[in-house]
Amino acid sequence: MTIAEGLDYGLTLGLGTIDSRAVVAASQGFDNRDTDEILDSPFQPTEASPDVDDLAIVLVYDLGDLAPGQSATIDYAYILNKDDLDVAMGSLAAVTILQPTGTVSGTDVLFQAKTDDAENTEKIEFFVKKGGNYVLVGVDDDDDGGVFQASFDSTQLLNGPTSIKAKATFLSGKTSEKTSTVTVENDGPPISFNTPSSGEVFSGTANVIEIGIDAAHPPVRVSFFRETASTGSVFLGEDATEPFSATFSVSGLPLGETVVIKAVATDAMDRTTSIQVSGTVSGTLILSNDQALVKPETFSTSGGIFGVIISFPSPYSALNIITESVKAEDTLSPIATNFDIKQKKAIMKFNKGEVTPGSNNAINRITGQFTHDGHTYDFEWSGGGLD
Repeated sequence: MTIAEGLDYGLTLGLGTIDSRAVVAASQGFDNRDTDEILDSPFQPTEASPDVDDLAIVLVYDLGDLAPGQSATIDYAYILNKDDLDVAMGSLAAVTILQPTGTVSGTDVLFQAKTDDAENTEKIEFFVKKGGNYVLVGVDDDDDGGVFQASFDSTQLLNGPTSIKAKATFLSGKTSEKTSTVTVENDGPPISFNTPSSGEVFSGTANVIEIGIDAAHPPVRVSFFRETASTGSVFLGEDATEPFSATFSVSGLPLGETVVIKAVATDAMDRTTSIQVSGTVSGTLILSNDQALVKPETFSTSGGIFGVIISFPSPYSALNIITESVKAEDTLSPIATNFDIKQKKAIMKFNKGEVTPGSNNAINRITGQFTHDGHTYDFEWSGGGLD
């Protein structure tokens, strides 16, 4: 402790600490900005050799090197009246929290503290603030080299700043406590997709999403979303029971469009984890009668030549589509033929196809595939019969 007394008015200034890291420097003054000078050349005026000047009394703490995110705590007391000296020194915590400092995470955070009188310390109780109240997380009555310790599970705390407290009880019955602040940073619940998998092809209205979890850190709910360029983000629902799952539809989406499925898991501490997987829309493009115009050029029981024109609906009507494996069928006989293909934009012309001779044959189904942007899709036309 360093104390200065004003000669004119008798005002007493005192600054003190119970901390071996502190260095007294009573003569450096308000204008000093070099902490190394204070550490290297401490000076304490005495009654026999006072320092009479307008100076500050200074305590400097040598805390060593602190890593990014690490913090240190110091305690000090000050007085403006010399009669308050005993009270001020008594208010200094006789217990010091050694760790944790800064940021904490995980299930086994070490909590250490010491007192300035370990031999006469009966025990130290360790507390963590949770939900606005301090919760006891451990008691140590057997110091190890003057250090008392416990541990706590930070995953049970909300992310962000929280208070910790160490309360020492001495053999005399006196108690002293110290508080500090740490920042909790824990990840959300680990999750993964059981299904779908990356690059999967989606079709229809009942595509399944299923989430894998870690039983040691489960979510309490999972929200699901489908995201595409044409529809934006669509909320699929929330599941609060295991197994966490949902379904989604790609009906009405353009074939070949990228579909992103997102899952957001939330644990009991409101920590979240977000994952996503993407695939593409596929399936069979069903053409209606007015979209598939089937025109025979000639058709007879002895065989002949005929042609077909298929007009694809929007958004495919403007695409340059490559067709393949086109087949016309009589599903009753059955007979089938493959067509030579001529193409101009989205209008397909199939001609010079030879139908197997027969009587009263009807073409009532035409199937094929088209390729666009590297993806191949099926299409199908079913009519009442063409004969």
